[in-house]
Amino acid sequence: MAQARRRFMPAADAVMRRAQDAGRLRPDLAMTDLQLIFSMVSCVIQHTHLSLFRFDGHRRCGG
Repeated sequence: MAQARRRFMPAADAVMRRAQDAGRLRPDLAMTDLQLIFSMVSCVIQHTHLSLFRFDGHRRCGG
């Protein structure tokens, strides 16, 4: 998990920056939900992988 976190943290940081730049994230909350952002990025990657490589579009993250 630590290796995955190190690998995907730049993507999570980019998501946070884009959300802040778009005004969708309050600046005072910028560093409070990093685990949530990491989980969201991981879920998107997992769903994309399943959809593209296993043709399993009905499978949901965590299930």
